[in-house]
Amino acid sequence: FSAEDLISDSTSVLELLKILQERDYVFVLEQNSVTKIVTIADLHKQPIRMLTFSLISLLEMYLVVAISDLHPNDEWKEKLNDNRLEKAQKIWKLRKSKNEELTLLENTQLSDKGSIVRNTPKLLEKMGFSSKSKCKDFFKNIERLRNNTAHAQRIIYHDNKVLIEVILEINRILEKIANGSIED
Repeated sequence: FSAEDLISDSTSVLELLKILQERDYVFVLEQNSVTKIVTIADLHKQPIRMLTFSLISLLEMYLVVAISDLHPNDEWKEKLNDNRLEKAQKIWKLRKSKNEELTLLENTQLSDKGSIVRNTPKLLEKMGFSSKSKCKDFFKNIERLRNNTAHAQRIIYHDNKVLIEVILEINRILEKIANGSIED
């Protein structure tokens, strides 16, 4: 084995993903012995599924906060088309009737939050999107990834390299949010 073929057993999953952007496999070193191999095929196993779903859920929660902060008094509603807003209002009313009321924004879909981000220049910039089309592609990718993960598809994404890029991009945005870059 060469040094670049090895990772420590304490290497984080996110660091592993960065390595797998360049390589198809690595060997895991525990103390002074190689005990496992991690391959690109392992991206579709449970640990990556849980990480992916968790990151997307966190992103969606943070988006609610960021959108609410930038659009007080539900001003974000003008960023959605009438059909999407009507769908969110129906869900909100149904939940309200069951005493499960959340805010109207919390009843929007992930794609709706992506539309709000795309149509809010300050959020678009703060999240690091160079264009509306890059933002749209990002939200389309994470929605597909979330759906495949949640619905237990055997393969959670069609392209392993893009899968890694999407997960790392979600993490990058979450780090910006955690560091206060979004709220500034």
